[in-house]
Amino acid sequence: MTDFNIPDDLQIDDDLYRPDVKSMPIITWHGKANDGNSETGGRWAIKADAIEGQTPLPDGWWKLIDMRFGVDPSAPKEPTWVTHRLRCVPIGIRRRQIITDEFNREHYFPQMTKKTARLDANGNLVEGKYQNHYQVMVMVDGIAEPLIIALRGYTKTMCWDNNPNSKFGSKDFPTGVEPTLIKLAADASKAKKTRIPWMCFWLVDLVPTFVNNAAHWVDVGHGTWMNPFVTDMRTGGDGFPQSRFVGLENFLHYQNLRREVAMDWEAKWSDASTMSGDGAYDYESKSDTNETPEDEIPF
Repeated sequence: MTDFNIPDDLQIDDDLYRPDVKSMPIITWHGKANDGNSETGGRWAIKADAIEGQTPLPDGWWKLIDMRFGVDPSAPKEPTWVTHRLRCVPIGIRRRQIITDEFNREHYFPQMTKKTARLDANGNLVEGKYQNHYQVMVMVDGIAEPLIIALRGYTKTMCWDNNPNSKFGSKDFPTGVEPTLIKLAADASKAKKTRIPWMCFWLVDLVPTFVNNAAHWVDVGHGTWMNPFVTDMRTGGDGFPQSRFVGLENFLHYQNLRREVAMDWEAKWSDASTMSGDGAYDYESKSDTNETPEDEIPF
C-alpha cells in the first residue's frame, strides 16, 4: 500500500467538499404542444453554460441548439442541450406545496400539509392557488455533478407519481416514474429475496408518451395540450442496455452520494421553516397553461 505521508489530525471540514446544491444544473421538460412538436412530442433541456462544457451522454442522443429563455421575444437565444430521451439514475427527490396568495406571494409547505395547517409566520391562514412542486436529483452520464429535474405544476408532477387506479390519479396520464420504479424494485426484491431500492439502482429512460405510434396529448385546460413523459425500461438490442441495473460500482457511488448529499437536500423541504426560498429555481416554469409558453423558461 502506498505511504502518502499524511498526518493524522487534519481537521477536514467535509461540508467544503460537497456539491453546491444551489448551483446544481437544472433539467426541464418541455411538453406543451406547439407547431414544431406535434409528431415528436416533448423534450428535455439543459442550459449548456450550467454544465460548463460537459456533454451529456449517450452520444447522439443530445443536440446542442440555440434556445430562447424567458418570455421576452427579443431576448437572445442561449446554447442549450436538448433530447427526447433522458437516461438518468434518480438518487433523491423532494416535494412541497406552493400556495400563491392574492398578492402573488408564494408560500411553501411540506407536501402533506393540511389546508388548516398552512399558516404564515404570523399564524395567519394562507389561502390561494395550489401547486405541487417536485425536484428530482439524478445522475447523467457525461456530467460529473448531480442534476435536478424540476417539476412544477399539475402536469409535470403527475408524470412523476401518477397512479391511474388511485383516488387522486388520472387515466389520461401514464403510470408515473416513481410508481413504475417502486414496482420494479419490489419485483426484483421478491426475485432476489433481499430489499432492492428504487433509487440509486436503476438506469431510467424518460421519454415522450406515444400511443399507437403517435405522440399522446392531454388536454389540461385553457386551450393547452401537454405531452407527458414516461419511463421506458426496455432492455437488450436497439440501443437498450442488457440490464437496467447500474452495476455494483456505480450503485455504491450513487448510494454514497445519496447519503452525503441527497438526504440533507431532501430534508430542507421537510419543514416550512427551512424551505422558504430554497430551491425555487428561476429555470422552472410556473404555469401549466398558456399564460407562459412551455418552450420558454421564465426568469
